[in-house]
Amino acid sequence: MTRKSILLGTTALAGAALIAAPAFAGNTQSGGNYAVTLGGAFGFNTMWYSQDVSTGRGRGYAFEIDDAEVYVDAAATADNGIKYGVSIELNAAGDDTIATNEVWAFIDSDQWGRVEMGNQDDATDRMFINAEAVMAGRVGWDGNLFQVVNTGTGGGITDSYASTTDDATKLIYFTPRFAGFQLGAALTPDAGTNGRAGADNDGNANNVWGLGANWEGTFGDVGVAVAATYETGSRPNASGAGSAATEDPKAVTVGAKVNFAGFSVAAGYADFYDTGVTTAAAATGTDGGKWWDVGVGYKTGPWALSIAYLKTAKGNPTGISDTEWAVVSAGVTYSMAPGWDIQGEVNRFNGDNINATAVPVDNNGTVVILTNNFTF
Repeated sequence: MTRKSILLGTTALAGAALIAAPAFAGNTQSGGNYAVTLGGAFGFNTMWYSQDVSTGRGRGYAFEIDDAEVYVDAAATADNGIKYGVSIELNAAGDDTIATNEVWAFIDSDQWGRVEMGNQDDATDRMFINAEAVMAGRVGWDGNLFQVVNTGTGGGITDSYASTTDDATKLIYFTPRFAGFQLGAALTPDAGTNGRAGADNDGNANNVWGLGANWEGTFGDVGVAVAATYETGSRPNASGAGSAATEDPKAVTVGAKVNFAGFSVAAGYADFYDTGVTTAAAATGTDGGKWWDVGVGYKTGPWALSIAYLKTAKGNPTGISDTEWAVVSAGVTYSMAPGWDIQGEVNRFNGDNINATAVPVDNNGTVVILTNNFTF
């Protein structure tokens, strides 16, 4: 599960003074200027799986360290009431390839909103709503499922996401919430940079704007949230021999969530048009893909349960069937003690034409995951 899911859900950042990470280990002082909180997470997955295309995955089970991270958050409040601080998320698993997952600073005011600067998820990813908002367990396709599934070479979508910039360096702004409404915007100069400035002719998406809007309210005992996001940018050609013209990034999402008496229902939809597709391939019918999902969750005491469904499709050249994935995910979470959850889920997946070939190769199977998840 991404830290974004833990922090924001569907509410973005309405008035948060500190980053709401999992239960923090403790507080200290940094030079007398900031209140510093230290926390982290560690998950251990036991995974059992079977699939039709079993090359390289024939063992049928795996152990995995997941969400092994250390969070360092520093925050302060100026005399005029403005809140400010820095958040650093350090990767701790042995095979992580980068030291930090996210690092960013914020300036927050109840009157004029919140600014964030650094390597952080786009405003679109933070504000969109989909089935993930109600899912228990390891959050199905947004968790660990596809780490042990052979997804082929067709480039099909296997997740429910809203942005193509990931944690690239960006500037983000959220308005205060007014009458239930909130707006968000993010500018990413180069989707391929994560800290330092990069060249603008390396083929990465440039000048990517992520825009989002959501509304939250209640009707009696029923809570309702709706959201829509839009992403657009440019894709300059990479320099050098063999570089191909590529279509500009573009994405639209819509979603909604309803809560009542412990039950929650959420659904989302996204279309990526021709994002990341070469101009030549787009002319033959290839596209960037789309997805939709729906989920139902229920919480009572220490228990959370859910069942959800994801359907994705990516268009291939004329005469070749689409690359599609469908997943049914049933999950459960039980809080054993403060900072210790037991999570389990069963996922049934179907992949059609996973290699985007004239003679389709399909991959169907099941993945079961049991996790001990610790936050401190």
